[in-house]
Amino acid sequence: MGAETIISSYGIGLDLPPGWEGRIFRYEPEADALVFPIVHAGSFSFPPDENSLGDGAIRRMHGRGAFFALVEYEPGMAGDAGFSRVGLPLPIAEPHLRPEALNAPSRGLLGFQSLFQLTGRPFAIQLAIGAGGDVEGDLSAVNAVLGSLTVERSDWTGR
Repeated sequence: MGAETIISSYGIGLDLPPGWEGRIFRYEPEADALVFPIVHAGSFSFPPDENSLGDGAIRRMHGRGAFFALVEYEPGMAGDAGFSRVGLPLPIAEPHLRPEALNAPSRGLLGFQSLFQLTGRPFAIQLAIGAGGDVEGDLSAVNAVLGSLTVERSDWTGR
């Protein structure tokens, strides 16, 4: 077995197990656009995906593996009712998974979405799990990865 990989950028960090890959990035801002960090991580190789929720990467899953997108929103939204949950809703369990929870539902995939905040930073998560694979094992790995999430306070305003 290989060693885990640690990814860290923009005050966000994760430990990825062997066989997983991930990236933390921000889009190049358009004029007057706000941009915030996005995390894409999965148990398979995927190309950079310009969709913040990783819909392109999710389409490559073919009913197997795990992928999640963690998207940060404007800091002022942390006070909104939708982001009132503090911390990730862990552990994510199999009964929480539903095909229609995905932004772009796809045959053979189960999904989960949630809004939450950490250290005053608002986030959304979209998780996709392949229904044709080891759902329990994939969920265990996802919960371990998400359990390693660190988020530092940030003064970034999106510009």
